Amino acid sequence: MRSCDEIIEKIKEYRPNANFEEVRKAYEFAKIKHEGQFRKSGEPYFSHPAEVAYILTELRMDTPTIVAGLLHDTVEDTDTTIEEIEEEFGKEVAFIVKGVTKLEGYNFNSKEEKDAESFRNLLISLAEDIRVLIVKLADRLHNMRTLHHMKKESQLRNSKETLTIYAPLANRLGMYRLKNELEDLSLKYLDPEAYYSIERKVKEKKRKILPYLEGIIEKVREELEKNGIEGNIQWRIKHIYGIYRKMVMKGIPFEEVYDVAGIRVITNTVGNCYQILGIIHSLWTPVPGRIKDYIAVPKPNMYQSLHTTVVGPKGQFVEFQIRTWEMHQVAELGIAAHWKYKEGGGALSESERNRFLWLRNLLEWVKEEKDTGEFIDSVRKDLYNEDIYVFTPKGDIKTLPVGATPVDFAYSIHTSIGHRCRSAKVNGKLVPLSYTLKSGDRVEIITGNKERPNRDWLEFVKTSKARQAIKSFLRKEENDRAKKLGESLLDKSLRKYGRTLNSLKEDDEALERIKGLGYSKLDSLLTDVGFGKVEPDTAARKLLGLPLEVKKKKKGSSRSRDIDIRIDGIDNMAVSLAKCCHPLPGDRVVGVINSGKGIVIHTANCVVARQIKESSPGKVLKVEFLPSDRTYPAKIRVSTEDKPGVLAEISTVISKHNINIKGVSSRSVSGRAVLDFVVDVKSKDELQKIINAIRSLKEVITAKRIQRERVRSKSRSN
Repeated sequence: MRSCDEIIEKIKEYRPNANFEEVRKAYEFAKIKHEGQFRKSGEPYFSHPAEVAYILTELRMDTPTIVAGLLHDTVEDTDTTIEEIEEEFGKEVAFIVKGVTKLEGYNFNSKEEKDAESFRNLLISLAEDIRVLIVKLADRLHNMRTLHHMKKESQLRNSKETLTIYAPLANRLGMYRLKNELEDLSLKYLDPEAYYSIERKVKEKKRKILPYLEGIIEKVREELEKNGIEGNIQWRIKHIYGIYRKMVMKGIPFEEVYDVAGIRVITNTVGNCYQILGIIHSLWTPVPGRIKDYIAVPKPNMYQSLHTTVVGPKGQFVEFQIRTWEMHQVAELGIAAHWKYKEGGGALSESERNRFLWLRNLLEWVKEEKDTGEFIDSVRKDLYNEDIYVFTPKGDIKTLPVGATPVDFAYSIHTSIGHRCRSAKVNGKLVPLSYTLKSGDRVEIITGNKERPNRDWLEFVKTSKARQAIKSFLRKEENDRAKKLGESLLDKSLRKYGRTLNSLKEDDEALERIKGLGYSKLDSLLTDVGFGKVEPDTAARKLLGLPLEVKKKKKGSSRSRDIDIRIDGIDNMAVSLAKCCHPLPGDRVVGVINSGKGIVIHTANCVVARQIKESSPGKVLKVEFLPSDRTYPAKIRVSTEDKPGVLAEISTVISKHNINIKGVSSRSVSGRAVLDFVVDVKSKDELQKIINAIRSLKEVITAKRIQRERVRSKSRSN
């Protein structure tokens, strides 16, 4: 177990004037609180917070963070309260402990809304003090170091959480030393065979390549001395998971990973960095496309360095990293090295907040997105996405995730620019809005006053900010349309009882009855009537104080609330099936908003739907027609030899599939019989099975589904 003196001695190395009495007080407080508790290893439980505090000293964190590390489990595992922590150690420490405690209850594999909300609250707290996450990362690192004491199920669960959430978070904070260890420890349990195989090969590679690297280092050292440049030269070995990931992503064996080992040169000034780069390139030929300047354009997590790969002696590729000592510290410790703490608070300054654009965008999404699944997906995507750097027409740099499009770029500038985006130019040439941007692209957005977000954009945007803004706009637009439809439907129902919607708005007694339907205001009721969540006649009778009627559903009606449709952004809206194309579950379909019928479902290639989309794109929604137990009418046209008994034979085949024949007609064309069947089927697949069975009959020439009927008017919508 780490002693208090060990922790204090480590702090003295970088903060000699720290409040050591506060650290000692927290150490004794937590030790007493955890007395009698033990870990799975049999060690006293307090050994864990003591190790977490020591890890935080290795990260060179301030005194309040180290104190919070010592206390981080007291509220979760003892009778200690946040109020007691605040009274004993102050608000700053209490805030960090409270934030870490919130995260303790979150299971990243769980899909329960309560757990997601806990994580959401924690992310929001990061906007005030990111030290909450730094303590949690130190806590997770020690738990991973001692994971061998846990059961296999716990090992796998914790390793998966670490690899999918905590390691990417450490990466986003630029804490590479911590990130690398978390990844290696996770791989050790998730794929032990691969881990130990790579570990063995790395040791062998290190033994063989070390003399080679030392020769190169000596050559560089000589050249630096000739040019009067100070520089510390060291070799490095890529961490195990980094090698594993490259092998998996590129589908190559260990022997083909050429940057397993590399050389790092650390110097005093930025000018020296570029001069050293020139010296290295004068010694060996640089590999085209492998020179990266992260000094001029730092990574969003503040990482700065020059990278180059050269063809070294004997034709072997050698990777160099060149940086200053300050850059090196930031590269190792990330935000922990860069953080500027103020007395009484640890909030990020605006300039620092701008450097963590991913966090700012994530927090915007966290506050806006209500859907738990979307929220968790967004977190994972934002953590995993690598970044590219593109330029505005004025030369300003914008950081976007790999795969980002001009639409993402537009929304990164301002939401209104994204909403009004009409087209885009990349490097002076017009490109589709779905174009994939690359680092170095110069992007210009062309806007219009009549433009609006397109639902199709959701298929290709990469940033959570763009996705949230588009969905928010469309949701409001759909709510407005639903409200307008609801007004029309409710007014129509009220008129049957001698009232109008306008007269109802002046009737305080009637408006008070809205509460009986579970609504606080009329607008909400109207919107749900438009979405089909409340029957207009039910709403009308309830508002007028009349008894409700139980209506029998018309037999054979295709307009039904039990039609199972999934609509992006809309649930349970009034739905009917188009008679022009007879859609079935399994078809690619779209929904057309019809002011009198709610949403009418058409097949995606329906002529009517395409005409409406061309003239009024806002009326066409992406929907999914889901299978259910109900049946739908479909038409089959069969061309056969004109012989007696053919009709009966085809009817028998259809009946053997337990399919109901609703109607049949026949006619003779050029010596052949053309038979049209109307059948009830559950899906497109079921219909296709019947058609295939009919085609197998000897007398049948062709059999196919009939969907389209003659379109009489372009304004026709069903």
